[in-house]
This record gives sequence, C-alpha cells and structure tokens, in this order.
Amino acid sequence: MEQIYRIGIDHGYGNIKTAHHIFESGVIERGRASELAGMTVEFEGKFYEIGSTHKEYQMDKV
Repeated sequence: MEQIYRIGIDHGYGNIKTAHHIFESGVIERGRASELAGMTVEFEGKFYEIGSTHKEYQMDKV
C-alpha cells in the first residue's frame, strides 16, 4: 500500500518553516555531494544544497 505524506511549510521571504524546523530559504544545485555542505538532497541524480543562501531584502515586492 502506497503511503502519502503531506508536509506543511511556510515559505517566507528569508526562511522556510515546518512544524519542527526553520532554515534559510535558498537552493543551489551542486554537481556532486559535498562533505562540507550542511543539508544536501539528492533528487533524480542531482545534488542540491539547501539553506546556504538568503534572498536580498527587497523593499517593494510588487
């Protein structure tokens, strides 16, 4: 039987918040996994580093 997982997030301007974690928004694609990277995710053969960048503040978001 297939299980379905629902993960609620608040994707704010500077942070992503889940029920149990808060981390900086920003995702960078990496060519390979890095031992120095904090949070790395592999998806479809590509590696992504999560939370390493932060958007610049923008006064007018329109």
